[in-house]
Amino acid sequence: MREIVPRDTSRAKFDPLMAVRSDDGSLYAMGRSDAWERPGGKEAGWIWMGGWALARYDKANSRQWIVRLPEVCPGLCDIPGGRGVMAGYYRLGHVYHYEPGGLLIGIAKLGDAAGNQTGWMDNTAALSVNRDPRDGLLDVFGEDSWLNRMIWYRVDDRNIKTVEGKILQ
Repeated sequence: MREIVPRDTSRAKFDPLMAVRSDDGSLYAMGRSDAWERPGGKEAGWIWMGGWALARYDKANSRQWIVRLPEVCPGLCDIPGGRGVMAGYYRLGHVYHYEPGGLLIGIAKLGDAAGNQTGWMDNTAALSVNRDPRDGLLDVFGEDSWLNRMIWYRVDDRNIKTVEGKILQ
């Protein structure tokens, strides 16, 4: 074992619970942070692997940004090709789609066909994102451990462009 990111002594006091290395060498980490109030009720207590903060580190393991997740999420998976990351909300099977700059660009939710409900994404490997070589779409699979089924979303991210550039002062 080796430490690649030192303990966070900043105001955020980010405590990572899970991390994934992206194809572009960056590291996405989901965890808990003192930058935002701890979610109340069962959200942060029962889902012991879940976090309410998402951070990205560059290839040299320096933090680039940190954002608050909309819900407590235990599932995390990078998008193939260095195209961002997805996080899964434990209770309703929502999947949050973040581009590499930390912007939330999409939310997938279960619809009528699934009764608008799911069981639990209850561990850190509860989400898997793969690119289908036949049509180029993303296959997003989420665990549903309560109803014993697999959540499957199809996401078309082929035309999403990330704006890049320098900040002018």
